[in-house]
Amino acid sequence: MEITWKDLLARIQDDPLAHLGGLSPELLYPYVNGYDHALRIHSKNGIRGEQGLWDFNRWFMSHAYRGPQGWASYCVLLTDTDEEALDLFFEFYGLFIKSDWKKEDPTPTADRDIAMSMLDLLKSDAVRTRPAMYFGNDLWLRSLWAMWNGYIWAEKDASVESSPDNEVFVGFQEWINQRFEFTRGANWGKVFDFLALNHKEKALENFFDHFDLYLEGDPPDARTSRFQTWLDEALANALKE
Repeated sequence: MEITWKDLLARIQDDPLAHLGGLSPELLYPYVNGYDHALRIHSKNGIRGEQGLWDFNRWFMSHAYRGPQGWASYCVLLTDTDEEALDLFFEFYGLFIKSDWKKEDPTPTADRDIAMSMLDLLKSDAVRTRPAMYFGNDLWLRSLWAMWNGYIWAEKDASVESSPDNEVFVGFQEWINQRFEFTRGANWGKVFDFLALNHKEKALENFFDHFDLYLEGDPPDARTSRFQTWLDEALANALKE
């Protein structure tokens, strides 16, 4: 099933938590990037229609605010809660689709031949070492969850019945649910932000410590290598004294 920009954004507006994992408009770009990434991996056409986020961004800069912070940050600035900020984005988007704005230059067609799946991307050092390049905001772990969830939704729309990306995404969430039962099934992006007291660097580091542990097949109660190293050093120092 091919989906248009209007369809995709309407679906997100109807149930943002199921798609973005939160209400911040800053999660929209990561979700859409993940969605488009999956379409490329599976050699599918991109999201159809001309009224997508890239075109909206140009319209927004011409009609509302041209600063470097972007429309997501601007919506957050003008409101008091994430929910209000997301609602304001959709108000702006509604004005955009009703306008007679036409893009001057066609949006470049992205190369559909991308080597790495979402899972391969996370196994590489790319996201670990350059998170800001992928997310463009301070919500790194929540953005990572939204990006991967967008990837999974695109696979559903492309009728991909099963993939390692989906199996790991679902399996890792179940593993986290067992490891941190007190979180009551909160998505792992929120879990690692919570555990790191919303410190984005620590949250990302903690995520990869646990993700590596999961990929190695260790049980939910296993110690991370970082914690084991700390424990070994603490015991060694105690014995010295």
